[in-house]
Amino acid sequence: MKISESGLVLDSCVLINLLCSDQLVSFFERIEDVYVAEFVLRKEIFPIKEKYSYEESALEGRILKPNEEEAELILDLINEIDDGEAYSIALALSRGYDFGSDDKKAIRVYRSYPEHKKLWTTPEIVLNFLDNSEIPIDKKQVLQSIQENGKYSPNSNHPYHYEWNKILKEGYNE
Repeated sequence: MKISESGLVLDSCVLINLLCSDQLVSFFERIEDVYVAEFVLRKEIFPIKEKYSYEESALEGRILKPNEEEAELILDLINEIDDGEAYSIALALSRGYDFGSDDKKAIRVYRSYPEHKKLWTTPEIVLNFLDNSEIPIDKKQVLQSIQENGKYSPNSNHPYHYEWNKILKEGYNE
């Protein structure tokens, strides 16, 4: 299943939310066009991987390393945002991919580039995945896990706020 027309680079906050949902492996097994910056895995995910259970093999072929041009853009971006977001944004922009983040500053910087593609946030990614999954997954449980373990929920201005909270309240599980 494809989630994006061009490909999607996830930053650490979205990856952590997927880890907290216990759906990271399932997500990467079923979504074919999602990528992660090597730096994000090595510096931001591997140090906390003991807290979460997942198979590193699920990320095979999904790890992106920057080329020279991307490295220059990363150095420019590091002056404005955290390293992981800088790597993810540089890779997404350079390769014409969408970008997945919940970090307000990273989102603002990404959108400041005229060539940016679609921006995805955790709710859009997770709900899209759950709605299109061929296997039954308890939506309420997934969202509760993200909210409790990842300390994330969409704010009241987020386009998916209502749907997210409706699932949590009603246990909507189609």
